[in-house]
Amino acid sequence: MVKMLSNLFNKRKREIERLNGVVNELTESNRQLERVVRVTRAEKDLSERALIVANKSVLDLTHEVKYLKMQINTTNDQTNSKSY
Repeated sequence: MVKMLSNLFNKRKREIERLNGVVNELTESNRQLERVVRVTRAEKDLSERALIVANKSVLDLTHEVKYLKMQINTTNDQTNSKSY
């Protein structure tokens, strides 16, 4: 009876040790995934900031092009009126 209980105890002990190993592996995998998520979020935030800056730059350049077109049109009108 004692031997049977001892065997049962040893089986349970081995199972607990195996499960502890599995838990440790899963915990490490979880840590690695959390690191990847943090890096990915940081890269996403940096990309969004760069996109905002690029969009603002494009908008500024668009306004500048419109202003230059307006100046060209004004200059053309003045040139045409002088020739008459």
